[in-house]
Amino acid sequence: MRDRQRDYYLAWAEAAEPNLIGPDQLAWVQRFEQEHDNLRAALEWSLRDRAQPEPALRLAAACGRFWRLHGYTREGRARLAAALATPEAQATHGAPRGWALNWAAQLAYLQTDLDAARAYAEESRALFSALSPVGRDGYAESINRLAQVASEIGDYVLAPQLMAEALAIWRALGDSYGIGQGLMQLGWAAMRVGDYALAVARLEEALAVLRKGGHLMYVAQSLSGLGEAAIRLGEYQRAAALLEESLALRRALGEKWGLATALGSLGWAALRQGDYPRTRLLLGESLAARHEGGDRGGLAWCLEKLAEAALLEAQAASDVSAANAGYRRAARTFAAAAELRAPIGSVIDPADQPDHERLLAALRAALGEAAFALAWAAGQSLSLDQALSDALAAN
Repeated sequence: MRDRQRDYYLAWAEAAEPNLIGPDQLAWVQRFEQEHDNLRAALEWSLRDRAQPEPALRLAAACGRFWRLHGYTREGRARLAAALATPEAQATHGAPRGWALNWAAQLAYLQTDLDAARAYAEESRALFSALSPVGRDGYAESINRLAQVASEIGDYVLAPQLMAEALAIWRALGDSYGIGQGLMQLGWAAMRVGDYALAVARLEEALAVLRKGGHLMYVAQSLSGLGEAAIRLGEYQRAAALLEESLALRRALGEKWGLATALGSLGWAALRQGDYPRTRLLLGESLAARHEGGDRGGLAWCLEKLAEAALLEAQAASDVSAANAGYRRAARTFAAAAELRAPIGSVIDPADQPDHERLLAALRAALGEAAFALAWAAGQSLSLDQALSDALAAN
């Protein structure tokens, strides 16, 4: 009976998974949610049969998009890792393992576990390369994931090269979902290095393709990218409209990683406009979602924005004691963010590095080198929960 239940839900998931792309995405996310406990049971049973690793790999891969869409980052990653880890599964070299590796790489990337994401994606790329031409779509997904990792660690030459290669494959396959995704990634890559005109052009092109195909998750991500570009260009009303639309789509999907990024960008817009209570409110919501999902790079980004808010409030304070307390909090928060980034190799984007250095220089000048060093050391010693609490406190 357990074998029959596993086989039924394996067939159901593989038939249903393509519906998680396109205009019926919302309905099918809910259907996967309704069947999630059955899918869990089938996965757990499939892992008991070590002689047949393929059902576990196939079922985990078929659930990967749902886990990505609906915010099950930790659970999905754990279940994919379990399916991939058995000696029998490691000895397989077919597409089921390749897709399981691809989804494991994507979920690891969302947690900014860049070493794991790269390792999964490299193995997936090698496997799909050997399966060519059958595995061209899987190969494109693999190199797109490697491109994202390259961006996160600061390799801004390799990242767009890999993205362009993936986009060329998706164009050859006539895959609108892939084409939209590839254009969007190129837009984000341009924004990281400060080429906002190219970023907006790529993201608008991506948005048109993705809207036409009804690919809601990437519509939301493209809107978020355009919203961030608008913030960088000082177009705050446009940014708010784009980000609120993105936020609504992500709430409907239950896409928690994207929800956190949209909230974070709205918090950044509030920071740019000097609304510090709203900055803390929105970034606090973003931090909670990122903490739940294990997104360490995203946590660091939010902390950096909260540190900037503390510095700006301190500069505007009329009370010297309150100003110094704000400067010290800003230094501690910047230090906590740096402590999060360092072990995972995550870097601040080139477009943001000049502002980051300017803010640190202002803090050093305000506190003096000795007091700055003490505050920085204190921030380095904070636990994550302590750092979040400290950063969210009002001056």
